[in-house]
Amino acid sequence: MRKKSLALFALLVLIAPFLCCCGEVDDGRPKPIDTAKEFISEALNGKTDEAYKLLSKKQRMLTSLDTFKNITKERATGRTLGESGLNLEAQNQVVDGNKAFIYGESEFNGKRTPFILPLVFEDGKWLLDHPSIQLENASEKGFYFNLNLVNDAKNYFDKLLDGDARYLWDNTSSKIKNDISFEDFMSMTVTTQTGKKPKEEGFGITVKEAYSNEEGEGFAIGTLTMTGNQSQIALREKFIFEEGKWVANFIKLETEIGK
Repeated sequence: MRKKSLALFALLVLIAPFLCCCGEVDDGRPKPIDTAKEFISEALNGKTDEAYKLLSKKQRMLTSLDTFKNITKERATGRTLGESGLNLEAQNQVVDGNKAFIYGESEFNGKRTPFILPLVFEDGKWLLDHPSIQLENASEKGFYFNLNLVNDAKNYFDKLLDGDARYLWDNTSSKIKNDISFEDFMSMTVTTQTGKKPKEEGFGITVKEAYSNEEGEGFAIGTLTMTGNQSQIALREKFIFEEGKWVANFIKLETEIGK
């Protein structure tokens, strides 16, 4: 049963645009809901070649057709998504220019989870513009899992451990940089008492999850470890979407040590 649950979570990766017709679009263009209905029908029924065509150019570059076929069926049995018992209900549709967002709930094995899904309008049609369904954080409503933020946060922390102050500075929010000089910033982020880089001191950072809201606010959750120390210190660091990318909205790590 565990294997089935994990496989179906993977299947959700590309099954996201399954929407309702809430939030009408009357600007002469096709409606996002129509693309969604077509996609969910084909994906649930195993028509993967046709469903794949409804991914955006960016997503088709990131995901091959063979990979798409493998994750739109239950690996253990070969059953389609529809046969697996997966259900998705779109409850609200919001269109903003060439972008659309669908809000709804997924249901599997009796568990219902809110989700958000972005679409993009390109070449005269609406297409899926995210590689995974974005599940809502259980404790902070309005914040949804964001794979792009996971990757950006991981890159940021890798550079922090490498002592790359310039990269950190370039990927820190303008609000933070307006209140501090680069020299002070460097001394508070990558400088250690021994002069070694954080990674050379034995520090490690693992990013586990990241969530964001519609206002471009986000946070990454992970752990801080140190060689020779068995304890793991929880991290929860703030990020903000600025100039087309996720940037850190903090200087010092928010941990029990270092505060």
